[in-house]
Amino acid sequence: MTRKYILKPGKHQFAPGDTAVHDNESLTDDEARWYLEEYPHIAKLFLHIPDEEYDAELFDEYC
Repeated sequence: MTRKYILKPGKHQFAPGDTAVHDNESLTDDEARWYLEEYPHIAKLFLHIPDEEYDAELFDEYC
């Protein structure tokens, strides 16, 4: 299975107050899509986001 959403190496915290538990082994594309909708600032934690899901203006706003 090829993943469309690729996180930068390491464990990451998505939601404020949560622990850093997300990595490429534990995150599905569906979960990544949901987290990006809820917490757009986490886009900078990804190395790759599919073009059809990528909102350059939103990404630039948070990076």
